[in-house]
Amino acid sequence: MIQARLRTRTRVAATLTLACGLGLVSAPLARAQEWRRLDAGIEFRTLSAADSPSPFQVNALRLDTGRFRFRAFDVYGRLSPLPTGSHVYSLNELVSAFRPVAAINGGYTASYSLPSPVGLLVDAGRTVVALSRRDSFVTAVFCVRSLAGARPSIISRDDYHGQCGHAIQSGPLIVRAARPNVPGTSYTLSAAARSFACIDGSGRVLIGQTTRATLVGLGRLLAAPESQGGLGCVDAINFSGSTESAMYVRHGDLRFNGVNTPIASALLIFSR
Repeated sequence: MIQARLRTRTRVAATLTLACGLGLVSAPLARAQEWRRLDAGIEFRTLSAADSPSPFQVNALRLDTGRFRFRAFDVYGRLSPLPTGSHVYSLNELVSAFRPVAAINGGYTASYSLPSPVGLLVDAGRTVVALSRRDSFVTAVFCVRSLAGARPSIISRDDYHGQCGHAIQSGPLIVRAARPNVPGTSYTLSAAARSFACIDGSGRVLIGQTTRATLVGLGRLLAAPESQGGLGCVDAINFSGSTESAMYVRHGDLRFNGVNTPIASALLIFSR
């Protein structure tokens, strides 16, 4: 009798495992802590994603756009020249100079000898670098439409027509209309530390930094509803995937990954 029950349980477990693998049963994508309130309108959470091509951890910050302003910064233009005479700056120098509530690196950096952005960068209405339509992977734009502090959006570069007072181009656009938007290629299936931003279903902005993650796995986690272990993003942009991927949170002076790596652009967040 006991052996028969064990055999039955084994068959049931095997059936559930197979069903999850085939997508017939919705298994949680991540083990997550609850959102932890840091201050009014700002929350922090850590997720461990197991159900992806490469297991990874995400540190995420969720912000109420009614309480915070989002600014794209031209790092070289804002900081040069520092008293040290240096022309290469990291997220650490930027947050020390401007003391934001939070900050995350912007898009890809073309060169580390004199950091320059790959793709569009608009800082306070000034176009530092024009939109790139040539690079196949920088397909998204993080956009704040007015200098007065309109709510941010994440749009396809095809929908950019000079309407952003602050903007950072990067990519790919890993979530679009609440669905993963990443095809499986050698590039999107390679793992790296990543930084991202997304807009959730309530219009809040999430920024985050990961351990080594694939774009396919990250897109799936961001698009999944919170009830399934995801973050419930409607649109999401991958900012970078290298040692420059970094995030700072003033509450507790939290710093993640490459805060000392030279960067060309950053997204800074300030209280209204």
